[in-house]
Amino acid sequence: MIRHYRYECGTPQRFECPYCKIHLRQRTHVWTHIRTLHPNQEMYCYDVVTHTRLTHKPEKSEPKEFKFMNSRRPPPRGPQWREKQYYCPKCYRGFTLKSNCNRHFKYECGYGPRYKCPYCDLRSKQTSQVYSHIRKKHPGTTVYFTNI
Repeated sequence: MIRHYRYECGTPQRFECPYCKIHLRQRTHVWTHIRTLHPNQEMYCYDVVTHTRLTHKPEKSEPKEFKFMNSRRPPPRGPQWREKQYYCPKCYRGFTLKSNCNRHFKYECGYGPRYKCPYCDLRSKQTSQVYSHIRKKHPGTTVYFTNI
């Protein structure tokens, strides 16, 4: 939050994608944008404040690979460990299933919580989260939600 106040809040979106001219506040967001929406393209961007071209240095900003060499357990498997193939065009959040990406884009991205627990102040973007919460935190009560 402190980084947001210092470097982003109220400042112009200073980093520009060279391929589609979208402006973003952080250089790392441009790298993610290029990697997901412009694959196999050169990784660079423009700083519109200083009018300079910035190149991507993968050794510093790429996520590190985790190896399971000394572990007795095999590498994780299952849908939660699949590569994220679908990305939200607004916030670049990654999803393994296209349906989850579509749901996020249509109902959640950029919107506040829509559903509320009738027994406390919990609010959520998904009804399933409210149902699960009521079953765990308010046992013996009627399971329902209210729209905000």
